Amino acid sequence: MPARVWALLAAVTAAMLLLPTWVPSIWLRMAAIELLAAAAVLRWVPLPWTTLLRPRVSTVLAGLGGAALLWLAGAAVTWLLRGTAWLAGADAINGWADALPGPALALALPCIVLAEDVVWRGAVTHVLATQLRWPAAALAAGAWFALAHVTSGPPVLWLAALGCGTLWSAIALRTGTLAPVFAMHLGWDVLVLVVAPYPLR
Repeated sequence: MPARVWALLAAVTAAMLLLPTWVPSIWLRMAAIELLAAAAVLRWVPLPWTTLLRPRVSTVLAGLGGAALLWLAGAAVTWLLRGTAWLAGADAINGWADALPGPALALALPCIVLAEDVVWRGAVTHVLATQLRWPAAALAAGAWFALAHVTSGPPVLWLAALGCGTLWSAIALRTGTLAPVFAMHLGWDVLVLVVAPYPLR
C-alpha cells in the first residue's frame, strides 16, 4: 500500500483527536472530518469501491436486523456498567440528537455514517487486511477507531467504538461489501440517539 495512504489515514486520526478542542460541535466536526476524509480515500486508496459500495436488499435487511440485535447487546452492557466510571458523562451522548433540528439530523446522520464507514470499514480495515489476517485486521481497525474517538466523548463511547468498530470491520471483510455495515451502523445510531436511547440510571 502506498505510503501516502498511511499518511492520509494518520492525518484523519490526528484530526479526530485534535479538532474537538477547536470545534466543539460533534455534528460539524464529524461532518467536516469524515466527509473530507471519505472523498480523499475514494480518490487515493486503491480498493474495489464499486463492489464495496454496491447495495443488495438481502445484505441491507440483514444489517437492519443486526442493528436491533446490537441495540439489545448495548442495553445489556449499559445495564452492567451502571454505577461505574465507564458511564461518566454518558448523558452527553443522549443529548446529541437534540443539538440539531429534525430535518438537519435526518440529513446529517446518514451522510456522516456512510462517510465514516467508507473511511474506517472501507479504507482503514482493508488496508490493515493487506498486512494481517482478517480477525486481527478487524480487531486492529476497531482499536484504531476507538483511539480516534478518545477526545470525542465519554469513556463508554471508546468502548462502543472498539466493540462496534471491530464487529463492523469483521462484517465488511467477511461479506466483501459495506452495505450491511452501513445499514447496521445507521440503524443502531437511529435507535440509540432517537428512538430508544439507553437508560443510564
